[in-house]
Amino acid sequence: MLGQTVASDTPSATITAAVLALVATIIGGVIAVGWPSWRSWQIGRRFVKLVRRELEEIKPNAPEIEKAIRGKDAPPADKPWWQYLSKRFVHEKFVTREGISDHRDFVLSLDPTLVYLLSQLWSSFEEHDGEQWKYYLCTLADNKKVRSKGLKEAAELWEHIVSTAPRAG
Repeated sequence: MLGQTVASDTPSATITAAVLALVATIIGGVIAVGWPSWRSWQIGRRFVKLVRRELEEIKPNAPEIEKAIRGKDAPPADKPWWQYLSKRFVHEKFVTREGISDHRDFVLSLDPTLVYLLSQLWSSFEEHDGEQWKYYLCTLADNKKVRSKGLKEAAELWEHIVSTAPRAG
């Protein structure tokens, strides 16, 4: 037994073991570095899908005006424009001034243009600035990440409501 060589003592076996250890280390390093980035990308992508879905539902709660607009004979809005929004949305909480500071890392991982447009949209809503509301809603309706037929229709409805609603003051 003293004169016998064991297969694991040969130079090729030692090299193979070293290469396998190196490959395993590299794979582990790639996963350790890449996993958080991949997860962040996945979460951001899901959030954008949520935003798109919610913006499809942002149309004003004004069935009589909506029906009339389709016939192009819409009555004027009878209350301030911001009172026609009957829903609130999850994405709002992330893109308001307080939400951005509370979720800074998450918000910074998102598309900066989308974050900017959403934060300006909700800022204009809170300030009851109808012209800015219309502008950012139309801009979002043209944004490739969130545009949809439902958002385009909602932007058209809001255009009419903001333009014909009584002014606050």
